Amino acid sequence: MDTQDKKQYLFPIAIFLIAFLYSSFFLQGIRLFDNDYNQWLTFARENSLSKAIWDVFNPVLNDWNVDFRPTQTLIFKALFSLFDYNASGYYYFKSFMLALFSTAYFLFLRHYLNNLAVAAFSALFLALASSTFTSLMWVSDFVIVSEFWALLVYAIFLNLETRETPSRKVLITSLAIMLILTVACDRTKANGKLIPGILFLYLLLFDWRKLKRYWFAISLMVIAVVPWKVLINNPAPFLRADPGTVRSHAWQPASLHKFWNLLGGDFEPFSLIYSAHPPISVLAIIGFPLLFSFIIAMLFLIYRRYAFDQKVVQFLAVWGAVNVAALMSYPSLPPYFQARYAISVLIPLVPLLLIAIYRAAVIAWGGRKVPELLIATLVMTTICFHGYHTFRARNILPPIMIASDTLREYVANNFKNTWFFYIDNPVWAFRPTTDGNQFFSYKEEKVESVESRLPPNTSFYIISQRPLEASFLKLHKSFPGKSESLFDRIFNTGKTPFYKTTFYLYKVESG
Repeated sequence: MDTQDKKQYLFPIAIFLIAFLYSSFFLQGIRLFDNDYNQWLTFARENSLSKAIWDVFNPVLNDWNVDFRPTQTLIFKALFSLFDYNASGYYYFKSFMLALFSTAYFLFLRHYLNNLAVAAFSALFLALASSTFTSLMWVSDFVIVSEFWALLVYAIFLNLETRETPSRKVLITSLAIMLILTVACDRTKANGKLIPGILFLYLLLFDWRKLKRYWFAISLMVIAVVPWKVLINNPAPFLRADPGTVRSHAWQPASLHKFWNLLGGDFEPFSLIYSAHPPISVLAIIGFPLLFSFIIAMLFLIYRRYAFDQKVVQFLAVWGAVNVAALMSYPSLPPYFQARYAISVLIPLVPLLLIAIYRAAVIAWGGRKVPELLIATLVMTTICFHGYHTFRARNILPPIMIASDTLREYVANNFKNTWFFYIDNPVWAFRPTTDGNQFFSYKEEKVESVESRLPPNTSFYIISQRPLEASFLKLHKSFPGKSESLFDRIFNTGKTPFYKTTFYLYKVESG
């Protein structure tokens, strides 16, 4: 096997291993949380296998419901049968899917761009970006899975586009697979609805004569992803909706404020530190070195009248533009969840930036060494900062997930028919049990006011994220937001750990 053949195999293997090991390191020890318990595992337990499969391939949607994700339910059914409530298996699955996507993404770009450096560093950027971690750390977010289905659709489409006259058998088979994958993508996450729009817009702009080849398949995609039953009363909630009719976590009526917030609202033009919180917007995640280099490269290419005539470059531009426009309708969520919305934009956008920089460098300096070194320096510099931001993100929300679920598991194993009040906090108890324990939220700062509400002859405990001092309270147990994982053993032991969350369980002693 010569050097060229080794590279052909070594690069995808290396990208797979880097993505899997990197994400596994940061995800180790995190617990299931929130909708993992009360929504998707509930659906997985209560829905039969036949119903879940029917929901995936049923072409008739009843609503725009963003929570209709039967493909995700199917995967949760499989994971729950293997791991029950042990979160490690779920997180290893997500690490595997990231590694699989990153490898497929690399192969896709290498084949269609014919540029090893751009393909490899684009894949590494997506795999190691802090925004990717924000999706991975919450088991219920399956954007990487949905983007994997979408990537396969686009790979098949471009394969057809690069053939002059594909045989009828190849065409029909390819279009059928694209339709099935589009349905699977839409039934995994609502952004699958963008696929037929991306295909149609690309053909309209660059290859409109081929609409005759694809119109029937694209029409079937639209039929499968649009809820025709509600179009009259609710035609497009992501464009317009009456106040109070759209849930906070669903697509919202489009606005320029939301668009800028997610495109560049927190972008810092001369900093990569982002001290307030890890970067959220697309431009902030890309970072100013890559962004400014791209702008300079594009000005240079325009000056030299360089034409981007590759089909894949044109397709990536349309793919990216549609996903950028979709940012106008994404919901506003806490910062530690918001950054994950950038992933769908970054997938087509990053290789566009890198290919422009690469080609400008080739024209300016000639050869491949300088352009490859420039690409490597820009991307690796940004990735280093993303490693720092991922480390920070790992110590913000995950400690809450670890501490709250560890406490809930302890309560389920040691208490029956007992009352628990979360002081000045929402109820963080998600794990379903039949232990008879009851949980309440008590939003008052003064813990002393709880004593007057004590029911007679009732076991009563208080849960707090801060130490409490009161004569009627006795600390029963504390639950630090760290696990026994390698990450926590390295960074969260000793006198100065980096995690900030601990849950305290107090016994209320009346009288």
